[in-house]
Amino acid sequence: LRVPPPVVRVLRSAVKGRWCGKPLTTVLSSEFHEFSLKWMQQLIDARLIKVNGVPVSKSDGLLQKEDTVERVVHWHEPPIIVPETISLTKHSLPDTANCGNGILYCINKPASVPVYPSGPYYSNSLLMMVEAQEGLPPKSLVPCHRIDRATSGVLLCTIDSKVSRAVQGRMASRNEVGTQHPIKKLYLARVQGKFPDPSSSVPVGAASMMHRSVSRDGKQAISRFRLLSYDAATDQSLVSCCPITGRGHQLRVHLQFIGLPIHNDVEYGGVINTKKMQEQKDASIKSMLDVSKATSVCLRDKSLSEEEVETAIRLCKCCCNGKEGVKEAFNTAQLLGGGHEVDLHALRYSISFDDATVECATDLPPWVTSFEDVTLNRIAWLT
Repeated sequence: LRVPPPVVRVLRSAVKGRWCGKPLTTVLSSEFHEFSLKWMQQLIDARLIKVNGVPVSKSDGLLQKEDTVERVVHWHEPPIIVPETISLTKHSLPDTANCGNGILYCINKPASVPVYPSGPYYSNSLLMMVEAQEGLPPKSLVPCHRIDRATSGVLLCTIDSKVSRAVQGRMASRNEVGTQHPIKKLYLARVQGKFPDPSSSVPVGAASMMHRSVSRDGKQAISRFRLLSYDAATDQSLVSCCPITGRGHQLRVHLQFIGLPIHNDVEYGGVINTKKMQEQKDASIKSMLDVSKATSVCLRDKSLSEEEVETAIRLCKCCCNGKEGVKEAFNTAQLLGGGHEVDLHALRYSISFDDATVECATDLPPWVTSFEDVTLNRIAWLT
């Protein structure tokens, strides 16, 4: 578990269009789930909520365009599961890509790790950790594509804008059904049940902002699958997967649709080990509290006064309420109690240019060891 020490920070949010003309309290309670009315009023009374740098004195003020809302908080970051060193390889693109000496980084992203700083994650984000590990300037590493926080495997990144344009240009045609794609992707999935079907071709639509489902009105989506191994003792299959199109959560939706959801994928019907997840959640909470107690020197934003720092710590839910405060501040997935990882791994990417092909690959994920006779050499591209 990687748990950074807590820090007193100023969180700044530019007012969005939908916030304009609304009371500050309405926006805080609807946009930031951690704000109860009681706690919000405590922060306002303590002058820890500001608009345009000025502490808010009353809660009914209306937000305007170009306002900036600031919150002074004792920032606790939820844990992630990550190796001591994040493995990566470096690749050069062919001359026809016109990238000079630009480098493409193939990072083996661990499950549970978000790519960008977002939500409650900052230093526990993949880009920041890899930049620090490789001695790269902060905010220099740019991903060339998306990968879910819960998924592991290949993430292609670069610090060179020419490389980024070249790779993203090849990816731009991924969603054109029936064309020869310059990008190939190969995933591994552990699913519940014995896998029989070679492919799935059903439309995928958006059931909500974060969730996808099979939908008659969705965009055409095609996936190919191949059974690699079956373990009768657990009734689980290891399947290689190739998304021909690139819809959000496509493989997860298709595997759920054919009745064989991905193991640990609670969002799409997967099975989890409830006892193991509860133990992991308890360990996460304990680690967060232990790190907080062991932090003798308070890390802080240099712009804050001693009074603001002390007040933020005094009103911190995690520090005041211990285990229950942590459970109130973070959801189950953030505390590694389920939904933070799925047994879906991006194993290989292939990028074709006019005169050469660049292949990027990672090692096998650890959960593959539960299947016999599975090696990298046995896992071929799906055509």
